[in-house]
Amino acid sequence: MRKAIGKQLRYLRRNFQTIEKMLDEKASYPFPLDRKHQCTYWIIQELYRQQKEMYDSRKHTTMNRIVSISQPHLRPIVRGKAGKDVEFGAKISLSLVKGSCF
Repeated sequence: MRKAIGKQLRYLRRNFQTIEKMLDEKASYPFPLDRKHQCTYWIIQELYRQQKEMYDSRKHTTMNRIVSISQPHLRPIVRGKAGKDVEFGAKISLSLVKGSCF
């Protein structure tokens, strides 16, 4: 498993280098990616950084770990419920008291 993860991380590093080279060639033009694709690219770069950090340090956790590229704000929440140990959602708490939200 570790060998496969290392190999995939090297593939990503290679692809990032290729993408950066292509973006450098387009330096005189406006940025070639629209806002949505640019954000996705940044999220994937951060995900790669987190995975590389965990791989290098031989750990399975990292701060603010991204678990969804399409929804990077979601975080795993350990609940300990029967059937599901972990749920996913935005870490937010909302209370409604006499018509006011807290």
